[in-house]
Amino acid sequence: MAESALDISAYCQGLEATARARYLQKIELCDGFDPYCLKKKDFLYDLKDIPMVEFPDISKYLVVLLSDKLRHYLFIRLSAAELI
Repeated sequence: MAESALDISAYCQGLEATARARYLQKIELCDGFDPYCLKKKDFLYDLKDIPMVEFPDISKYLVVLLSDKLRHYLFIRLSAAELI
């Protein structure tokens, strides 16, 4: 996608050529939308638009998901210690 066809931000314009090329490749993955072009009016401030998160959701994340990650981390560390 050509640079002139995109609505690019001042941030992108200020990048050096190599960094700008990489940045333009990344915003093409976002359908050519540069997130630095967002204006304050583009954000939603209504609480009904935010998904509900309740205590069981948080505890499930902390206890179940993180416990599995911690168990996996400890398994790797202990296995590595046995190799030494």
